[in-house]
Amino acid sequence: MTPLLFISIVTLVLLLLVYWILSSLEKRPPEYLGNINMAKFETSQELFKYVDQNPMQEEDVLHLEYHEEQLQLFWNISQSTWQLSWDKYAEQEEPPAIVIRLFDGHSQIMDIPVHHMQGRQKIKTGSFQPSYGVLGVKVESDFLPLFLSHGLN
Repeated sequence: MTPLLFISIVTLVLLLLVYWILSSLEKRPPEYLGNINMAKFETSQELFKYVDQNPMQEEDVLHLEYHEEQLQLFWNISQSTWQLSWDKYAEQEEPPAIVIRLFDGHSQIMDIPVHHMQGRQKIKTGSFQPSYGVLGVKVESDFLPLFLSHGLN
């Protein structure tokens, strides 16, 4: 009979403790609960991919990232490549225009003018779905390719 009495008393004490904790939560003022809008969340690196803040670590590179009708471009032209292309058009008064030419699977092209040797740009492509890009210089109607990007799926 003693173990049954002990189990009953322990059960009663635990039930009273649970009741006391649950009833005290309702009486707590709202400032103890904190403001939900001010919550700060943390996440581990395994749950997301960091965006490279400086993808221009390589020289002579053209990166393309395509997401839902938006294309993000990253490019970097080394000084030696630029000088080599400039020497081909030395008779020109001003430097040749830098252009990123995008190609799709149906032999259509889209030219995007670029004003700096290094940079990034985001463009909306609409129905044009690029498959790869070429960074080059354009003088009048001539296009001199400098280097290709990787292919897009």
